[in-house]
Amino acid sequence: MTINEFAKTYYGLEPVSFRTKDQNKLQKQREKFGRICPVCKQPMAYISGTNVLACKNENCSGRERTIKTDEGEKKVYSPVFHMLDENGFKIAQNLFD
Repeated sequence: MTINEFAKTYYGLEPVSFRTKDQNKLQKQREKFGRICPVCKQPMAYISGTNVLACKNENCSGRERTIKTDEGEKKVYSPVFHMLDENGFKIAQNLFD
């Protein structure tokens, strides 16, 4: 049973919110949260409802990968992303959702 379920069931209270109410502080926390893309050096964006941070820069080529095929080696560019762990996902939900 979560805190919200317990509070609502036994005490009739509203769900608990861990989000900062001060909008200036919230904006600073959002800017500080996350990672920097190793390719284009721009901040990565949180994709709402997931545990993924992805580079949203249109000019970012992505990570270069070399794939070995029968014809030889082929260079492929894959998008840059980072998967958050359970704690990071909870923090991202509180900041962005």
